[in-house]
Amino acid sequence: MAGEQFRKAREEAGLSLDEVARDLKIRTGFLSALENESFEGLPPDIYMRGFIREYAKYLGIPPEPLLEEYVKQRILLSAKSKQEQTSLGKGISLSRTLLIVPLIFALAMSTPLVKKSVEEVEKKMVKLLKGPTRPVH
Repeated sequence: MAGEQFRKAREEAGLSLDEVARDLKIRTGFLSALENESFEGLPPDIYMRGFIREYAKYLGIPPEPLLEEYVKQRILLSAKSKQEQTSLGKGISLSRTLLIVPLIFALAMSTPLVKKSVEEVEKKMVKLLKGPTRPVH
């Protein structure tokens, strides 16, 4: 991995992260994140590619393989992040579905009963208003 290569080369050169950060004018936290391959919270890719290129040159490592590895890792991280967001979205819609479906079902089932009850009440009201029915002679 790229981070291991950076760390190994830096340690073999007897350099601390602070020394490299001072010489390259790159924050220690960014260099540490590169070595740990922890890409969350880092600046945009254009900056990170520049950091990788400068750091590699500083340590005497060819930058291109490290840049390729960084790009691959960012793509994987991005895909994983999108998958987690999709899973979260599915979880939310599933929970909504679990709430909404029973409500719709209950409404659908109760509508005919309510309609039937209203019709029965209307019939009884009409009978009461008309009064008792008498046979006509």
